[in-house]
Amino acid sequence: MIGTLIYVFLTLLGIILLFVVIPIRVRIQGRIKMSAAALDGDAHLLIGYHKRGLSINILKQQNLAVGAYTKPLFFVPLKKKSKKLIEPNKEKKSFMQIVQKLHKIPKRKLLRAVVRSIHWEEFSIAGQLGLKNPMHTGMAFGWMNGLSGIIHTNKLNFAVTPAFKPVLNTYIKGNIHVRLSPLLTALHAGITYFKFRK
Repeated sequence: MIGTLIYVFLTLLGIILLFVVIPIRVRIQGRIKMSAAALDGDAHLLIGYHKRGLSINILKQQNLAVGAYTKPLFFVPLKKKSKKLIEPNKEKKSFMQIVQKLHKIPKRKLLRAVVRSIHWEEFSIAGQLGLKNPMHTGMAFGWMNGLSGIIHTNKLNFAVTPAFKPVLNTYIKGNIHVRLSPLLTALHAGITYFKFRK
């Protein structure tokens, strides 16, 4: 009986470690539509693997989905918690304590360690750009083209067409995609924190 429990425990521990070591993908997908009549858009945070994982609807429905990104198994609503009334003195004291703790953290070195462990996969923007003033449309389009010209990489995809009409008509879709190993990222961040903390 004890041997069976140990075997089950080790198996579950191995599965957990496997999922922690295997690199996961983090994607942010957004869409915005602006016209003279309406303003619409949405954004999703996808955490997991190529086709499955956690999907968080950030803007509209504000829910969390588990399973395949196209056909999730179930949804969990993200309800906002009611704010509790806090006395002014306690709120000020707790804020100062947070500031003191943040001051001791080596923020720049910690950020560098985390960024080094993250692999940039894709950054793409596609759609149509049309502002009320055609001059502003040309300036924004030129800025985007200039940025894509400075960053020479196949991982940056820019496919936006300008609409030079004095009417607000913009539809943009964006995708940011990175890959990281949770275990390696946590190790790099932990080593940096204990090495450079004040």
